[in-house]
Amino acid sequence: CDGLFAMTDGALLARGPSFGARESLCKFSAEEHTKLEIVERSSFLRFVITDPDGLDAAEAKHAWEDSISVFEDCLKSSGKLFLCGDRPGLLDAEVLFWRIALPVVELAVGWKSQEHAPHVRAWVERMQKHRSFQLALEGTLPLSDQVVLKLTDMSEAYPSSAHLHRARDRAIGTLTPEE
Repeated sequence: CDGLFAMTDGALLARGPSFGARESLCKFSAEEHTKLEIVERSSFLRFVITDPDGLDAAEAKHAWEDSISVFEDCLKSSGKLFLCGDRPGLLDAEVLFWRIALPVVELAVGWKSQEHAPHVRAWVERMQKHRSFQLALEGTLPLSDQVVLKLTDMSEAYPSSAHLHRARDRAIGTLTPEE
């Protein structure tokens, strides 16, 4: 995984998976895993809070797509159901971030994971059906409520981002009385 991370203008960025195989990703050290989490969350936040029609929109989208490509390419090239093999492993815990990030990004800026990251989307769906994942989330709010809460928090933290307010309203409008 040499060369997976780069510093650009003081920001840590993910580079596409130039490492040889998914096994490299699965053997990340704790420090490398922490860097990957920082890249994911910073590119997610930047993409979501950037006005889709704003001057920085293309750059924010590029950073997001670089970040998600690490996972997309790993899943696509491995032919495995999970990030590190045929069964969920430690790295598959990343699904906790992606299961909320994907619908938030779609609602906020219209980026559709089904089109741009179908392997990540399928992996999230697979993980959500896995018994260990279901047990881990037992007693938590439904995903739709978590997405609304995330968008509410973000729209309050970034009040000038009108697109976040609209995304939150769309998320609220998708809730059904049973949820």
